[in-house]
Amino acid sequence: MTTGYTEILERKPDTTFEAWAMRCARAFGPLMDMRDAPLDAEIPEEIQPDLAHDKNELVKAEALLKKLKAMTLPEAEREAEAEHQRLLRADREYQKERTARRAIYQLMLDRVNVWVPPTPGHAGLQAFMREQLEGAMEWGTSPSLFGFLPERKRGKVWRAEQIDNAQRDIDYHQERILKATKHAQEATDWLRALRASLVPPEAE
Repeated sequence: MTTGYTEILERKPDTTFEAWAMRCARAFGPLMDMRDAPLDAEIPEEIQPDLAHDKNELVKAEALLKKLKAMTLPEAEREAEAEHQRLLRADREYQKERTARRAIYQLMLDRVNVWVPPTPGHAGLQAFMREQLEGAMEWGTSPSLFGFLPERKRGKVWRAEQIDNAQRDIDYHQERILKATKHAQEATDWLRALRASLVPPEAE
């Protein structure tokens, strides 16, 4: 059976071994980032890591960390209070949605409970509908968005937690940048070794 890799041999019978080997190389780890590209797309000499997102997030995290470390306690108190109010508003909105959701589920559950299955073979359907509704009511209707009433943190505590979070973000994106850069270099080395092995003896 013809595959995406072999069809070129029928379409272009003069395809060289070197060209076809490079085509098949796309199926391997170092070139997996090109899996969505057309098989005829040119393979670059070097694999460049995609670092834009992590670099952008790193810059934002570093700026936030700098801002937090320079923040005074009164400023931290105001920020902690603002966050607390945002959480309370989010919880109130959740409560409204929860009430409406429970009403919808309960209405349908009442209908399921009064329905009389026409035959014993339909009893399983009723049980299934009841199970689905009761499970949804239990899982999706927690009394609180957070499982507890949001706590009002003191400014000093809030700032310390935010600093820890920002530092974790910095560490996370730095690690991703390092891993992506290492992967790109390893992929480039793999490609270079492959290309070198495909050079015809007379061309060396």
